[in-house]
Amino acid sequence: MDTIRHCREKIEEAKAKATSAQNDEAAEFYVQLARLYELELAAHLRRMPPPKRDQALALARGAIAL
Repeated sequence: MDTIRHCREKIEEAKAKATSAQNDEAAEFYVQLARLYELELAAHLRRMPPPKRDQALALARGAIAL
């Protein structure tokens, strides 16, 4: 579950930085960084067995668009 929390925190942090970025290039960088963490989170969830995956999805829902 630590990986899920870590990814969720990083996604939220990147989204916040994208929102407050001073220019379009910086905003795009943080949007791409958030997407990278979303992919890492999705890959991690796919490797989990179904019972644990359901519990992990509940934790991750706020971070990724399902």
